[in-house]
Amino acid sequence: MTTPTLRWTSRAALRAAPLLLTAVAAATLAACGGGGGGGLFGGDDEVYADMYNGIGSTDTIPLRGRLVYEDESPPTDNLDTNAFAQISQDELKNTSADVVLIDAAGTQYDLGASQTDDEGYFDLALDASSLGLTPGSYTLEVYHEMQKVGSSTVRLLDDTYDDVIVRSDVDQTYLNTDFMSSTGKLDLMRAPATERDELPGMDEAYKALRAGDDGQRQRPISFLSGSPRFFKRVLEGKMAIDGVPQDGLILKPFKDIVASDLADLNLDAIFEDLEEQIGYKITALLGLRLQVPPTTRELLMGDDTEADVVIYVLYHRFTSGELDVDGLMAELDALSVAPFWKDQIATLAPQVATHMEGHPGPVQAIYINRTGRSGEEAFPVEDWIIDGLVVYHTGAWPFILDQLEEDRVSLDGVDAVRARLEELGATSDDLDALAAEAVAAGWLDQTTVDAAAP
Repeated sequence: MTTPTLRWTSRAALRAAPLLLTAVAAATLAACGGGGGGGLFGGDDEVYADMYNGIGSTDTIPLRGRLVYEDESPPTDNLDTNAFAQISQDELKNTSADVVLIDAAGTQYDLGASQTDDEGYFDLALDASSLGLTPGSYTLEVYHEMQKVGSSTVRLLDDTYDDVIVRSDVDQTYLNTDFMSSTGKLDLMRAPATERDELPGMDEAYKALRAGDDGQRQRPISFLSGSPRFFKRVLEGKMAIDGVPQDGLILKPFKDIVASDLADLNLDAIFEDLEEQIGYKITALLGLRLQVPPTTRELLMGDDTEADVVIYVLYHRFTSGELDVDGLMAELDALSVAPFWKDQIATLAPQVATHMEGHPGPVQAIYINRTGRSGEEAFPVEDWIIDGLVVYHTGAWPFILDQLEEDRVSLDGVDAVRARLEELGATSDDLDALAAEAVAAGWLDQTTVDAAAP
């Protein structure tokens, strides 16, 4: 495949300027405040480890989160808070914390001390190869000065795990999000979890994917979003409201980018690096790939509003062996990917190539949701279609039908999506039309539609 020519413009940055300038100012203020109680916050506030769930292996444990000052620990306002409230919090930078892993039987494994980075975050893969762990769900507990300050859940996979992990975008894939205007973006910054809306039926679609074809599979699901980290509690809160299972949420390291560009006295690069999606998501996918067994397969979900199809296709071409490291870097050059991200990809890509040796082609399918809201910088999905791999669908109904066809979900899961869509006002004619469109496009069989009929 030849990469379509792209002329990168700054329209997206200009459109986002009010939001980004506000956020950059808040992030800079927080960064200048320092950490460890010496900044604008701290004082009598309590330390809280705001941790993410994760997916790893019996040899590798992901540790992702931050140490932050809170009025109370743990905070009780996750459904009321918004992104603005989170961006100016004071993290504890370059601070050590002890980490303990606990299995379902209560057995504890001391993972030693880990240190937050210059922005107060953990983003580490801990070596657990000597612990003799078995696959399953574990609790990670974080201790600061001998006090438990937070916890998260990690799914550890067997080193020969060969089922599918779901990697999904958030905005316009799961949530109905207006980020095409400055007003819409500012509204997102103010909105708590209770004011975010899911795309019709997608909450039930994720539950069906989790349950699998037998209802018992407990398939791992993680979300990879271009939203900054200060959306974490809002997004996790919304998933909790919807009952959407998640084993990890990856968000853009906003403060890291701002701090790096400010340190280099490169103010112009801030907008470029923050708006960049291709480099950011490929970096994240490569990092996540290193944390799971090489036999693990992936199902990738995104939408057509920006560049998800480009990201996923390039990731597939690299992990399948079609592109080597030099070939991947050449594609990124052709797409004018920002140096901030290219440097990280240049480090990660050779590691992934070694990790995946003998196990090419982990991407089983790429699903791109047709939104009708593509921005000016969106890539035409049709230019990136790979037959048998990339599916361009319209909403939850044809998506879940194809999962049934591929034996990834049960009829009960399909029925739950149908019931949810009908509850929201969809008619049988509406659903039949969506299914007929997919059959006409050639990626869904009529026999599957018939099998799912009520």
